Parts: sequence; structure tokens; C-alpha cells
Amino acid sequence: MAMNPPEVILSDKWFGNETKLVDLSPLEVARQLSLIDYKVFSTIQAKEFLNQAWSKEALRARSPNLRAMIKRSNDVSLHKKNAPKNCLKFLLFLFLFLSFYCYLCS
Repeated sequence: MAMNPPEVILSDKWFGNETKLVDLSPLEVARQLSLIDYKVFSTIQAKEFLNQAWSKEALRARSPNLRAMIKRSNDVSLHKKNAPKNCLKFLLFLFLFLSFYCYLCS
């Protein structure tokens, strides 16, 4: 049974040049990040996990999608590490908000 996706939560400042991360809905940011992650994750094939091919130089060509997912995860982690303090506060708020939202949904 197909479900309709939720409506996008847009800010009044969404399309302006002055849009800041804190102007965006944390839920919408989480949704969009999840969609990006799912697009990469859904391309991984089971055979890419064999013999830890992603970690061995000679076998890396056998696991391009798994390596893309690892790169995506590392890029997001490095962005958080190098982000300004205000962005880190927002990411912490986003994490706490999503944790609470998941708790309410369970």
C-alpha cells in the first residue's frame, strides 16, 4: 500500500538570500537528509559486503555504492566537526528534537 509523502514544511524565508539554517524546520531538514541518505543506501548491493571489499585497495572497485555511503557518512560527520558554534547548537537541537519525535512515535 503506497503512502503519500508528508507536505514539505517551508519557511517564509526559504527562497530569500537571507535564509539561515535556523530558519528551517528541523523536521524538514531531517526529512531531506534522510531522503539523500536513502538514495545512496538503496543502491548498495549485498555482494558489496563480501570480503570487506570496501576497505581493501585492490577490491574497492567491487563496492562503489557502499563506499559512497561511507563517504556520505564521513562528509556529514566532518561537516559537524568543522561547523561554527551556532550550527553545532542547531545540530544538537535537531538531534534532540528528532529523538523526542521518534520517542513520541514509538
